[in-house]
Parts: sequence; C-alpha cells; structure tokens
Amino acid sequence: MWQMSGGEVGGRDLVGLIRPQAFYEGVADSIRDRIFEHLLPPGSPVDEVALARHYGVSRTPVREAIKVLVNEGLLSLTPHHGCTVAEVGRNDLLELLDVLELLDSHAIRQLALQPDKGGLLDLYEADAGGAWSLFCRQLRELLGNTPFALISRNLCQQLQLCLGPWLDQVDCGLLPEQRAALLQAMLVGDTESASRLASVHAAVFRSAVLAAFDQCQESRVTASHSL
Repeated sequence: MWQMSGGEVGGRDLVGLIRPQAFYEGVADSIRDRIFEHLLPPGSPVDEVALARHYGVSRTPVREAIKVLVNEGLLSLTPHHGCTVAEVGRNDLLELLDVLELLDSHAIRQLALQPDKGGLLDLYEADAGGAWSLFCRQLRELLGNTPFALISRNLCQQLQLCLGPWLDQVDCGLLPEQRAALLQAMLVGDTESASRLASVHAAVFRSAVLAAFDQCQESRVTASHSL
C-alpha cells in the first residue's frame, strides 16, 4: 500500500476559495492525483481501511471520497470484489480519442463562427505550440457551455487515468507556426481550413497516445512477470 504525506490533501480550485473544502474532497483530490501519477495504477486495489489509517481519520471521509471517484469513473466498485482503480482498454482508448476529436471539431467550428473573437485572439497571442490536449481544453472552455465542459473534463480524466505520467511526455503539438495557422483560420472564420489543420494535430496526438499506451502496457506486463 502506498504512503501518504500530509501536504497532499488540500483544495486546488476556486471553489476552495469561496467555501471551506469538505475533508473528503481533499482526500478525493489526493487519491485522484495518485491515480493520475500511476502511483495507484489501473487495476490496483484500493483498501478503504488502509486509506483511513494512512490519513489518520475515520472511514467516513475516505468512503465519501471513494464515492466521488467512482462517480468520476476513476475507481471501480464491484460487489464482493471490493474497490480497484478503473482500467481503460485499448479499444476504450480508441473510442475515447474518437469522442475527444468530435468534441474538439465542434468547439473549433463553433468558435470560428462566433462574431466575438476576443478569447481566440488572446489565445493566439499567448500560444506557442504547447500541449495539444491543453489547447483543446482551452478552446472548449471558450465556448462557455457548462455541460460541454463537464463532458470534456470527464474524458480528459479518463485519458489521464489511462496514460498517467506518460501523457505529459507525448502530449505535444505541432510547430508553433502550424498552430498559429489553425488559430488564424478560426479568427477569420475559415472553418474548412481550421478543421483540416485540427485533424492533422489530432492524428499526431492519437498516434503518440496509442504508442505510449502500448509501451505502458508492455512495461506493466514486464513488471508483473518480474515479481
């Protein structure tokens, strides 16, 4: 069982600045971070009693934290089998990438057609060809559609669950001038060019993610055989 440090529990978003964060939310944040870092890798057991002991609390806040993460699809709770970190198979990952590409295509088209380009202009001036998934999240947020943003957040979490720290290594965009060309097409309302350029980015991202997933799975198998 992994060890916890006291500094891992705490609020991370603006909600924590508006109201005091419930303790179980801090516990959920910490477990979530551990899952994304693959310190709790997919398929690993989650022991409620051991977690409560590590945090030095009763089982109640741990149980509530687990409920939050089950609802987010990060933990899997099976009767008579206990709780484990959720697993995402390769076929699931392919479907996840398909849905993300559809969401991004919708966001890019809608933003290109909007008369107010203020948010896009700010992004254009600040962008330097960084992570593709971060860029897409920024585009989705510009739409200002809450249900759309919630779906996006859940899908991005599933991607982080799947790859863990490997995601940061592969999540890169194309050259800055190519990213600038995509934003420029959106600024002038050229949806055809914007969609074409976005597809190029998405294809590069998909290839890198799948290669990283296969390598990650191979590493896990090798590690299990060496035990």
